[in-house]
Amino acid sequence: MSVEEQPFRREYTAQRLLKVVGQNTPRAELEMVTRALNLAQDVHQELVNNQPTPHFQTSALEQAIAVATILAQARVDANGVSAGLVYEAVDTGLLTLERVRDTLGDTVATVVEKEISLRAVENKRRKIILEQSPTETDTKKSSTKKRTFRTFGRRQAELTQKMYSSVAEDPRTILLRLAYQLHRMRLIASGAHSLNNQQMLILVRETREIFGPMAREQEMVGLADEMEDLAFKILELDKYRWVRTQIEAENKRRHAYTEEVQATLRELFEKFALKAEVFGHAEHVYGLYKKICQAINADEDEPLERLQSASIDFNQIEVLLIFSIFVETLEDCYQALEVVHELWQPKTEQIKDFIANPKPNGYQALHTTVSYLANLAVEMRIRTYEMQNTADPDSGAEHWRYKKIYLLTPKGMLLTSLWEPRH
Repeated sequence: MSVEEQPFRREYTAQRLLKVVGQNTPRAELEMVTRALNLAQDVHQELVNNQPTPHFQTSALEQAIAVATILAQARVDANGVSAGLVYEAVDTGLLTLERVRDTLGDTVATVVEKEISLRAVENKRRKIILEQSPTETDTKKSSTKKRTFRTFGRRQAELTQKMYSSVAEDPRTILLRLAYQLHRMRLIASGAHSLNNQQMLILVRETREIFGPMAREQEMVGLADEMEDLAFKILELDKYRWVRTQIEAENKRRHAYTEEVQATLRELFEKFALKAEVFGHAEHVYGLYKKICQAINADEDEPLERLQSASIDFNQIEVLLIFSIFVETLEDCYQALEVVHELWQPKTEQIKDFIANPKPNGYQALHTTVSYLANLAVEMRIRTYEMQNTADPDSGAEHWRYKKIYLLTPKGMLLTSLWEPRH
């Protein structure tokens, strides 16, 4: 395993959680999360002694803090973060909903209650999948049986997504489930789990087929990218490595394109007296893999040899490059959008104003997809620094390593380099 593929170790502590919450929420919300943390800590020892969490080597309290931290980083409010802290204790029967309601209020108790009921339905679905899962001998003898099982699993995934959409009236319930799933995936990727191989594969597949798309539907793009990439790497490491190689090769090949973008934007931003800072990254690994399969009309289950032998025209694959443009004011966002559209023809259906209509987690930005240089598709995301802090307070320190594409200073000085993803 190469250095870049080493699992990224995260340490979750109460201090870190409260710091993230304190940076992003009013004092009253911080006090609420502190009460929830104290409540989780009060029942933790009993939880460990009487009914330890069966699937993970980490303690139940650490797991609760990890889930709550993921929620806090996603800018979920105090009710959602508090639900993340106490859910595990309620689910194992060592904390009652009545006590949660008395200590933290009706909203938190309702989110936890709804999550428990949804989890019960999920467990039944998982049991059915386990019963119908082909044995290792079956899959060696018949690729048809293996494909049939995967189709069955995908149908179950669709049903689960519809169930969450119809039953989880409060979006905090879905966000809690997504945070919980991401934490489990991080544990699996780092080897800190006690699932047998069959259980692990089902959990990873449901991450890719259910919870990644669900996160994307909730506009939690960074969370979705990470879950899907982790699942892809665990399930199909050889394909994952091959796609990473394609991304790295394309980054190098398109260095000239980035320089062209830099020079053009520099000229136009100076013309309009706009101060801007731009960062960028390539398509996430699993996202590019799906687009490669679409481009060559291949099923995602195709063997790697089929993909390697195909002739792939990356210029025909949309949105391989994504630029984030940071400006100082709200007015500058819209002016920068006009500048971009003055230069490059936008795809009208892909212009999105998340400033006027923020995403559920508070994310604000202007998105536009444009074509330049032989019709290469590029996505531009324009926002202020304040919007970025709101959207991603723990910014890619844990998921992306951004290298600066260019920095337009007041004196017009330009700094350039490539970027690369970190997984």
